[in-house]
Amino acid sequence: MISIDSLIKAIPANDAFDWLLGALERINIPARSWRVGSVAKSIVGVVAQVGSMGLSLVSSAVAGGYISTAQGEWLKARASDVFGVDFFPATFAAGSKALRLTNAGGAIYTFGADEFLVKSSLTNKQYRVSQAFVLPSNSTIDVDVTAIEAGAASSAGVGEIDTLVSTLNRVSCTNTIALVGNDEESPENLRSRAIATKATWSVYGPRDAYDAAARNATMPDGTPAGITRTRILRSAGQVIVICATATGAPTDEQLAAVAQSIEVLARPDGVTATAVGAEQQETSHTLTIWTRSGSRDAIISRAQIAMANFISTYPIGGVSLYQGGQGYLFGDAIRAAVLGDLRINGFFDVIKMVFEGQEDIPIDPNSVAVNTSIFFVSFSPS
Repeated sequence: MISIDSLIKAIPANDAFDWLLGALERINIPARSWRVGSVAKSIVGVVAQVGSMGLSLVSSAVAGGYISTAQGEWLKARASDVFGVDFFPATFAAGSKALRLTNAGGAIYTFGADEFLVKSSLTNKQYRVSQAFVLPSNSTIDVDVTAIEAGAASSAGVGEIDTLVSTLNRVSCTNTIALVGNDEESPENLRSRAIATKATWSVYGPRDAYDAAARNATMPDGTPAGITRTRILRSAGQVIVICATATGAPTDEQLAAVAQSIEVLARPDGVTATAVGAEQQETSHTLTIWTRSGSRDAIISRAQIAMANFISTYPIGGVSLYQGGQGYLFGDAIRAAVLGDLRINGFFDVIKMVFEGQEDIPIDPNSVAVNTSIFFVSFSPS
């Protein structure tokens, strides 16, 4: 019987081509000696490419039959069809009546929906007023606002949207509530959400059911609440679900969505369940990346992305070396994540990453690490 591992392993066209030449030589046809570009060798090349494409389709289909190996659209289909878990696309940071416009002058301004733009001077991200409005003289109004770009990078804390792009005389703006956008869900998060959902099929409220309820929670408009991490605390008749998003602590609105999801999916009779947000613990490192070559700016940019991806899923309370022990944000884990990402993305000449100061940072039990590390690049002799 062919093993599953063999069936899900795709064969590159070059490998298939080499195998076909070898197979021909085993029956005494000197295929490797054929001139490059000859009709016979070209036919073998075409057969290898077509065969590789067919095997790739078969391997994707076989891998797609298992939640642990499925990728891409196969993973989304498997999670939805078998586990009832839908993929979370990227969402736009938005808020109803979230942007306050103040007109201190005598002019009257009129705009249609999506015509008026503002931005954050902190992040330089832009937002559009998603409703038509009239701003009378010497007045203040609250209007709906939506980020131009989808994703967590366009999230804005209270007061961070503070600059007009559509310039108006004596008009100022500020957002009165936080706006939260979410990045497209990673395959790892979708896979783990699907697996955790199995626990909700039990009436006994096992630990994973609360995790699944929190991470599958959606806002009233149907967008994901954005919870990526949980820590479950239990005592007699009481469960506390500590939640965090990819960027840190959740908002009150996100926690309300989690509480509703727990009520529907996880809480059995006789148990009180409460959703609370993790505390944000600021952590920082200064790191030097040693490389033989490459662009300094490109390496730092990629390292920052890798660090953000890594910290977005790091467990609440950190990682402990033994049950019940102190949790840490481990330097070795950061080193592995950042260096691994750099090399996967083509920076093969990166050879080492050095920490300046403390590598392992203790994390409070109910806190989530929010990292502001600084990267430098040094070049070693070739």
